[in-house]
Amino acid sequence: MGLDPNGGNIVSLGIHGYQTATGIGWSNTAIGIGMDVDSTTRSGANIWLNANGYVGIGTASPTSLLHLSSGIGIPIIQLDAGSGEVAQIGRASAFLYPGGNTDLGINAPAGQRLMLGVAGTPDLTILNGGNIGIGTTSPGSSLQVNGGAAIGYSTNTAAPSNGMLVSGQIGVGKASPAADVKADINGAAKVAGTGSETCASATAIGKFRYNASKGYFEICSP
Repeated sequence: MGLDPNGGNIVSLGIHGYQTATGIGWSNTAIGIGMDVDSTTRSGANIWLNANGYVGIGTASPTSLLHLSSGIGIPIIQLDAGSGEVAQIGRASAFLYPGGNTDLGINAPAGQRLMLGVAGTPDLTILNGGNIGIGTTSPGSSLQVNGGAAIGYSTNTAAPSNGMLVSGQIGVGKASPAADVKADINGAAKVAGTGSETCASATAIGKFRYNASKGYFEICSP
């Protein structure tokens, strides 16, 4: 079918029937749609609708409700806000990492933030310079967490409010902490205190503090 709306370029729209080699019947068929401009022949259809309801763009054998396939150097999806700033989704080799032919890439426009969220709230933000924020949209460090963090736990574990809970060992300035300790510090450590913290209650027994008024460390005892 040829369309020439303005007396200029002729656009040809072709609808192709397709049937797999596994058998006959509607359950094994598909319809493909392709378009040629100025009689430039393109191989096969560009969009396929299979009998099972699956739609393929760039593939004649979609394996999901919508299956998109592109060349290695082409993003699969581009989102344009109309201002020339384009977000991209596809093979990482197309716009992020030259060697990532099979890696998934999600790319925000230059100078913009990449956000992931639930129920209209941004929960994870990646800035243009690489800073990652969890619970904050303006992280000032490589990783900034607004809230508690539980490390080394596979189940639902609540960390202290704005604190950190660690299941394993901690190495500060040391990549390989000694096996018999929970925390191994390579360098100076400071414990601050005012001397006014109580040691009298039963819940304070065993606490370690620095008594600044007396100038020494002490452990609360019964």
